[in-house]
Amino acid sequence: MMQEAAEARSATDGAAAAPVAEQAAELIRQGVVTEAGVAQRMEISAASLRRRLTDAGTSFRQLLSDTRREAVQRLLATDKSLEAIAEEVGYSDERSLRRACVQWFGIPLAQYREEIRKS
Repeated sequence: MMQEAAEARSATDGAAAAPVAEQAAELIRQGVVTEAGVAQRMEISAASLRRRLTDAGTSFRQLLSDTRREAVQRLLATDKSLEAIAEEVGYSDERSLRRACVQWFGIPLAQYREEIRKS
């Protein structure tokens, strides 16, 4: 009986996992950049958020990174300064943005920005 209840809960959680990931990503885009903050806005516990994101095959850290990467790609095509872009996506300074870009794109930020502007 307990196993059936656990399986039913697991099936329900799996179906709800993708929308939870989408909701969390949207909240991150709106500027809520902490796991606790996202969970609070979604009216669930941080533990439930972590579990549901895991069920969806992701994590809060991965969603935050993916969302920041998408924003940086869009913003690098503009004339905004790197300092302004770093602040807008939630990095403490330009140096942190540069490190993240090398990790994401595999090339220095200036080179990536130049390639985006050419295309």
